[in-house]
Amino acid sequence: MSLYLTGVYMDDDRRAELERAFADAGKKLDAGKSCVRFRKVDDLPLDVIGDCIAADPMEDFVARFQGIQSARKAKSKQTRSKTKPAPRKTSASARKKQASGRTTK
Repeated sequence: MSLYLTGVYMDDDRRAELERAFADAGKKLDAGKSCVRFRKVDDLPLDVIGDCIAADPMEDFVARFQGIQSARKAKSKQTRSKTKPAPRKTSASARKKQASGRTTK
């Protein structure tokens, strides 16, 4: 099973805090970028998980998420504006139809 703590993924300090809290509780942290993997609920220090979730007020989480999304969109626009897409190649049959006056979709 896994539990996704996106707030931990977006904040390196919070990630370090989670790692420290697991170690202090004598539990092994098996985690990816935002997921905490476990086999049974007893493998989790539930007070640590609760504190981790409660430490991220919804308004702060949404604002941080929107900031990340805006940065990604801006970066994507920069990348797209630097590279022009290659012109589409027209097939031989489409060229023949265009030459004869017939249109294609």
